Amino acid sequence: MSEVWQFANGDGKVPMLSLNASVYSFHDLKFPDMLVSIAEKNGVSPATVTIEITESGLIDELWRTLDILTRLRMKQVKLSIDDFGTGYATMQQLKNIPATELKIDRSFVMDMESSEKDRIMVRKTIELGHELGMCVVAEGVETREQLDLLRQSGCDCAQGYFFSRPLPPEELVIWLESYRSRLVH
Repeated sequence: MSEVWQFANGDGKVPMLSLNASVYSFHDLKFPDMLVSIAEKNGVSPATVTIEITESGLIDELWRTLDILTRLRMKQVKLSIDDFGTGYATMQQLKNIPATELKIDRSFVMDMESSEKDRIMVRKTIELGHELGMCVVAEGVETREQLDLLRQSGCDCAQGYFFSRPLPPEELVIWLESYRSRLVH
C-alpha cells in the first residue's frame, strides 16, 4: 500500500488504498468485477481504491486496456497514471484514458530544490493534470523543502519517505492511529 498525504486532508477520512496492477490485469475482462468483489468482501468501498498503472503500461495495446479501465471507473475505482513523465504517452492517449490521478515521477521531485528545470516540469505537470480534471500526486518526497515547493505549485497530494518508510502491517496500524490522533489535536 502506498501512503499518500493529501494536503487538504484534515477531515479524518480513511486513507486511500493504492494498488499496483499488472498490465496483464487490463487484458482480463473479469478483473473489474473480481477487484470490486474482493474489496467489498473486506469492507472496503471501491471508491477508496486507486489502481496505479505505469505510463508505459498504458501504451502497450491501449485499445485492449481502455475497455477494462472504463469498467473500473464505472465501478467507482479510481485510476492513477504512475511515474508520469518517464514513459512514452502521447497527449492523445493521455486525453483518452479515464484516469482520475496523475503521479509525478520521483526523478523530477528529487531535484526540485536545486534544478529550475525540474521545478518547471513539476509545475507544468501539475497544471496539465488539473486542466484534465485529475488529482496530482508527487512521488518521492523526502524533505520539507520539496513538500513546500509542491504546495506552492498547487500539488494535491504527496507521498514519500518524508511521511513514512514502508511499514509492515502491524506497524502500519500503529502509524495510522498516530496519524488520526494528530488530525484530532
